[in-house]
Amino acid sequence: MKEAIKEIKTLLQKHERRISKLEAVVSPNPTAGNKGPNRKTKTKASKNSPQKKKRASTKTDRLGPGGIVSQLKNEGFFNTHKTIKDIIDYCRSKLARRYKAKDISVALIRAVRNGLLEREKNAENKFEYFAK
Repeated sequence: MKEAIKEIKTLLQKHERRISKLEAVVSPNPTAGNKGPNRKTKTKASKNSPQKKKRASTKTDRLGPGGIVSQLKNEGFFNTHKTIKDIIDYCRSKLARRYKAKDISVALIRAVRNGLLEREKNAENKFEYFAK
């Protein structure tokens, strides 16, 4: 009986070691100092090693949709009724700027809410924007 108990204990110890090795591979814990086989350590790059260069941050003079709507209003573009398509076509052809309809429409809605522009539906059931 004592021999059987001893065998069971050694088997359990072997299983515990196997399980702990599997746990180390499946979910390595860096704080415990136990690293899995695929885990790489970070090393500082030497002066001669190739590194990715960071891009210099540059400011562009490109106006966003809100800025372009206010610019067009100041220029008198909205003295006549304009649809979103008219605005996008004008920006593309005259200002060489491309905007998506959803971006321009958000800017137009904000301009209406802020009282800069007004809107009405036309015969085609599309909104037309114009200055007050």
